[in-house]
Amino acid sequence: MGPGRVLELFGMPSAGKSTIARAVAERLRAEGQEVYLPRVHNVHSGSRVPNTLSRLHMLARETLLDPACKAKWLLTVRATRQKSPADFRTVLENLVTVAKLAREAHRTPGIHVFDQGLAQAIWSVGLSAQQFDAASAVAQLAAAVPLPHVLAVVSVSLGAVRERLAARPVVTSRLGHRLPGDPALLDRASEVFDAVRAEFERFAVKRGVDVITLRGDEPRDLDASIRCVVEALSA
Repeated sequence: MGPGRVLELFGMPSAGKSTIARAVAERLRAEGQEVYLPRVHNVHSGSRVPNTLSRLHMLARETLLDPACKAKWLLTVRATRQKSPADFRTVLENLVTVAKLAREAHRTPGIHVFDQGLAQAIWSVGLSAQQFDAASAVAQLAAAVPLPHVLAVVSVSLGAVRERLAARPVVTSRLGHRLPGDPALLDRASEVFDAVRAEFERFAVKRGVDVITLRGDEPRDLDASIRCVVEALSA
């Protein structure tokens, strides 16, 4: 078997990325394919050591593997002037974890479906940045990470995002946590998404990535999304 084939979904929180990822995996497995669903936030959940220690160990190990790259990332994120030390730590951990999972996916046979990947991690940097230039962020943060074979951008209306975040019984995203106290943050999140999307698509296409667009507003959009993704992965 050859190396892995990688799909990355990119969209606003509650756009339906995880739903699409699971549905695509189910369809491909039914066809006899070996499919993996790497989850950025599950990397440390099964660790026997406390979560914080697991993350620190991962950061240290990844930094030793490529210290020049990680130093560059640290300086790039620092230049965005994150709103808090917690934001700084979170976005840097996301970037390092995504890079680790992407490397593993590219060298492991099978199809790897990321419901969050590098584009999402860069969007997360922009969300809590007080100074953010999408073109610079993509150029500095994406250069050393293996890109997906297919990037699927999930478009969804802001109204749908707001309704879905409010209806979630468990809030898992920073946007969802902060939106009740800062309603204007949704517009900021959308602006950052549009900027990162434009720059990341441009960066990815130059490197041979197949970019497709999916709709996530209605339940009926799911079948069309599955077909589109499966076709792109088979191309």
